[in-house]
Amino acid sequence: MSKWIKCEDRLPEEDGLVLTTNKDGVGVGYFNEHYKNWDTLDGDDYFADLEFFTHWQPLPEPPTKE
Repeated sequence: MSKWIKCEDRLPEEDGLVLTTNKDGVGVGYFNEHYKNWDTLDGDDYFADLEFFTHWQPLPEPPTKE
């Protein structure tokens, strides 16, 4: 699994869902690269400014069929 990346060090390079963490715990956030903010999970509406999350990391790969 990926290591946590501090938001102050680097933000995601493209729009999309990532694992996020803040003082309340771990969750999923949607980063909007164009506006440089965190949106709702469907990427539609403004959700929070950059300081809302402290760390992020890419989502893991989904399981494969075996």
